[in-house]
Amino acid sequence: MTGRATSAVRVPNVFICLFVYGNERTGRFLMNDILAAAGHYGTIVEAEHRGEHMAALEQAGSYGNIKPFAELVANSAIEQAKRAPVRKTQPAKPDA
Repeated sequence: MTGRATSAVRVPNVFICLFVYGNERTGRFLMNDILAAAGHYGTIVEAEHRGEHMAALEQAGSYGNIKPFAELVANSAIEQAKRAPVRKTQPAKPDA
């Protein structure tokens, strides 16, 4: 569900943003904001997947097919979560 919501917000933004160099930045910000709001880590599509990324954006923008983009984002998030360091948190100290 989150991947679809992310795609639905991100893809139109890439084509609407007024700043040529801000398109992807704004899109990534919105995508990661939605993921964080849903309790997930943010993600990036790594450079080695650029061709797949551009093809997925073309499918979404030209044909309204967000499935390839949603799958790309989900797969990127899963792979990056596997490599993420484990965070060790200290338990909260009770008030004295």
